[in-house]
Amino acid sequence: MSLKRFKFYTAVLLGFTFLSTGSANAQEPIVLTFAAGSPSSSNVCTGQLKKWADGVEASSKGQITVKIVCDGILADNREIVDRIEQGVVDAGWVIPALFGAQFSTLAITGLPGVFDDAEDAGGALFRAHEEGLLDGQLDNYKVLWIQGIGNNSIFSTNPIKSVTKLDGLKLAVEARGRAVMISAMGGTPVALNIPEYYPSLQRGLVDGVMTSVAAIQAFKMDEVLRHTIIGPFGGGTTIALMNKEVYEGLPADLQRAIDENSGYEMSRWTSAFLRDIEVNYFKDVMMAHSGASKVTLTDEQKAAWNTGFQATIDNWLGDSEVADTLLKRFQELVVEESAK
Repeated sequence: MSLKRFKFYTAVLLGFTFLSTGSANAQEPIVLTFAAGSPSSSNVCTGQLKKWADGVEASSKGQITVKIVCDGILADNREIVDRIEQGVVDAGWVIPALFGAQFSTLAITGLPGVFDDAEDAGGALFRAHEEGLLDGQLDNYKVLWIQGIGNNSIFSTNPIKSVTKLDGLKLAVEARGRAVMISAMGGTPVALNIPEYYPSLQRGLVDGVMTSVAAIQAFKMDEVLRHTIIGPFGGGTTIALMNKEVYEGLPADLQRAIDENSGYEMSRWTSAFLRDIEVNYFKDVMMAHSGASKVTLTDEQKAAWNTGFQATIDNWLGDSEVADTLLKRFQELVVEESAK
């Protein structure tokens, strides 16, 4: 074979190889990394993130693969927003209360007495986001869902003498609003991160905590907490955010795959999902412990808490017209959601 003919066949072969390789690469799925600081065994990772990942992968017909990375491996709960913005991860599960003023409007679910059912709160808050009432705080992200978390309770190692007067009782809290409420009711709030609650209870540094059943379950605090006061103390919010540039850089059909598994319906679903887990865990596990007790505030006892409730609401409102408008509309939306 002549050198010229050899070069010709070589070029053809290389070109065929390149085209074949390029075609194969084009068919490889896009990998989206979804990070969370929660344990990989938690309901966040095995429930919420997995449901979304499975849905997106199915809707995209395998063109997207979602890689879920939990346990704070890529970002802990306080780093996650930076990692999303930097593009280190494509999406993340976020606890807004840890970021203070950055997501202050989302703290509305932490106000006492503004909702009864977490599913209604999640749906109402996502609609408030769609109506542009969150002061632009989520505009730089693709919002996958907003989860409402049910009303917190007071959990203690020993029975509390009075459910309307805390009288110096030391309660661990993470959110500022909880601290304001406890102080107004005569208690002593102790600012701690949730993972610090259990060891602080064991060492007697605090008498109890004001938190969610989900937090009790995640950190096994029911091993030392036996007594519960249930009331409209305010709940919480978590959000799932995606890097907006990553989302907008996807082809339209893959954006649709994400949209089909995100938004209002996913917000209600995640809220109901956690609510049901909390209800069952409290009933089947926490109340099954020897010596466990619970007190649900009566209307008269709730009225006695008004000092603490109003102090929390006033602290959140401040002098903000945005907050005042949001509160009024949020309460309207909760009523609409509860009628569904």
